[in-house]
Amino acid sequence: MDIQKIIKEDILRILYEEGEGIFPKELFEKIIAPDKAVLNAIEELISEELIENSSDKAIKYTPKGKIKGEEIFKKHIVIENYFIENRTEAKAHSIAHILEHYISEEVILNLKLIDSYKNQGIPLLNSDAGYEYFITDIGFNIGDNIFERLASMDIYPGKKIIVSTILPNCIILGIGNKKVAIDKSIAKEVKVY
Repeated sequence: MDIQKIIKEDILRILYEEGEGIFPKELFEKIIAPDKAVLNAIEELISEELIENSSDKAIKYTPKGKIKGEEIFKKHIVIENYFIENRTEAKAHSIAHILEHYISEEVILNLKLIDSYKNQGIPLLNSDAGYEYFITDIGFNIGDNIFERLASMDIYPGKKIIVSTILPNCIILGIGNKKVAIDKSIAKEVKVY
């Protein structure tokens, strides 16, 4: 995913959460990216008419920006609520920050539907080749960096996958129109139904 798009979405979500204007300096503190990248994102959002500068130099969202910020925030909340049962609030919040940029509306609906299956999934490691599964959970033992890497490969709860091939050291997954290999040490932490 485009880093600039992630920064822009973070700005809109933060503005929506804050409910009022925010100064660029505050955004620099809240968004983990170079200040120049944040400034570029602000300029793009202004040109897209999603945010505007107020008379006191604070950044505020436009009506169109408020709608977009609310969409991102709602995604964040669904994701956070999904993970909060099995993780600390801070960890669920961190995961939501990662996934809100990758997950489609279809996956958000799937998360709502599979919530009841979350504890019934089997480890991906125990799945059978040639079958379609929903990812229901990703275990605690995966750190944020691996979790983010999995998300960037479209491996996250609510996503449909096909187990294509099981090899001695990895599992090949079909995700949409691409194939992805994941190590079996990671596959044991991914639950599917």
